[in-house]
Amino acid sequence: MYIIRIVKIPNGEAPLEVREAWVGLELPFLYICNESRNCRGADSGLPVDNPRPLVWAVPEKEALETLRSKSPSAAEWFTIRGYPYPRTVFTFGIEEAVLVECNPFSRN
Repeated sequence: MYIIRIVKIPNGEAPLEVREAWVGLELPFLYICNESRNCRGADSGLPVDNPRPLVWAVPEKEALETLRSKSPSAAEWFTIRGYPYPRTVFTFGIEEAVLVECNPFSRN
């Protein structure tokens, strides 16, 4: 399993208090990639203006479950906007998180 810990308030369209709630959470991540114009703002749904060169891609469903355990109101901000969407990811800037576990053989 691959796990990151959010260490910096993420950039994005969510209100500051929602973005602050991510800090300290440990989340599974799927891969590191270049953010593209296919990425959309969490509130507007519009393509991001300035794609980041590298991001952690985190499955939305698991991320929201973890966020809900810390801050139900922050998770609700996403839920009322229709999240999580099937087979989609949240992205966090490479500088917004650190790798805390890298065990590809773990099934947890």
